[in-house]
This record gives sequence, C-alpha cells and structure tokens, in this order.
Amino acid sequence: MATGQHGCIFCGNKPLTKEHIWGQWITEYVSRTTNKYAFGHVVAHKKPEDNIERSSLRAGDPIGANVRVVCGRCNNEWMSQLQEKAKPHLIPLFKGETVWLNKSAQAAIADWIIMATMTAEYIQRDPSMIAISQTDRNKFFERKPLANWKVWIAPFQRKHWIGQWVHTSVPIYPSEDVPPLTAMVDPGQTRKTPPLSSVNCTLTL
Repeated sequence: MATGQHGCIFCGNKPLTKEHIWGQWITEYVSRTTNKYAFGHVVAHKKPEDNIERSSLRAGDPIGANVRVVCGRCNNEWMSQLQEKAKPHLIPLFKGETVWLNKSAQAAIADWIIMATMTAEYIQRDPSMIAISQTDRNKFFERKPLANWKVWIAPFQRKHWIGQWVHTSVPIYPSEDVPPLTAMVDPGQTRKTPPLSSVNCTLTL
C-alpha cells in the first residue's frame, strides 16, 4: 500500500484513509485472477539516453490495489458519489455487454477513470515521479474542466497475459524543440510534432 507523505492530494486535509483505487465492488464483475502483477514505470526524456525504465513484479492483484493519499471526507463524499454515478454504466461494460454511452454516461465513466488515475499514480513509491500536477488535482476536486485530458476505453481480452499497470511520464517540450518527422501521407513534406503529453497510465484488467 502506498502512503502519502502530506495531506490529502485533493484538499490537503488529514487524516488520510485507505482508498481502494478501483473500489471493492468491482471484484463482483472483474475477478482477482493473479497473486502478482507487473508494474512498469517509464520516463521519456528529450535525449533517449536519459530515459528511465523500471519494471518489477508486485504481490497481489492490481484490482485490489489501495493507497493512503486521500482524506476520509473526500473518500466518503464526492469521490464515492462519482463512483456511484459511474457504476450503472461500468457494470454492463465489465459484463462484456454492448451498450450505448450517451454524453452523460461518457462523462461519468471519464470522471471515474480520471479519479482512479490520479490516486493510482501513488501506487509507485517514489513521490518525485508523480506526473499529474497539483493544479489538475485541484481543478478536478473543484469539478472544473481539465483542458488537456483525454480518456479512451476499449475491450481487451487478457487471456494468458498477466495484469499490469504502466505509468509513462513524458516531458512537454515547445514544438520548435521537437525534431521534424517525415509526413506519412506525402514523403516530400515534413511536419512538426505537437507538444507531448505529460502522463499516460494504462491498466489491463
């Protein structure tokens, strides 16, 4: 279990409580199938030789992971409310059913994923590697839009793959500092890549 060194990552209050990242209710639909999982952490720098790649096997199942980085009030009030709002839309997906997600359902699922991602970053035990800014956590706590966040979901058949949690941190550079890439459509042209995203977190269930 990862432990926060300061106050709640959202409101700053204490004491901190143990938070199950994915919620214990999820085990009714996504079984705990492993007693260990692969944890990977990647930091991509401008110079490839400066990149950091770490991987390890951890005991337990990632579905049961928990952290102690939020206070009881946040955990039991607004975070619980976001989870309850998302559950009716998540459960059919966990059952493998084909469902239509309107804008409200998409927003509820995205909020749940963002909340889980913000807390799950602390599964890693090195606070210096936290990539999500406090500004973004504050905005999420205040229910303000997060301008540069994108959330994708897709069906995945794990089969014999071991469950894994991958945390990737990518620094943001000005576009003029990014080497040009040859355009795929017209080999005679080049284009600049846009500024890079700051963090990518992936969980395979």
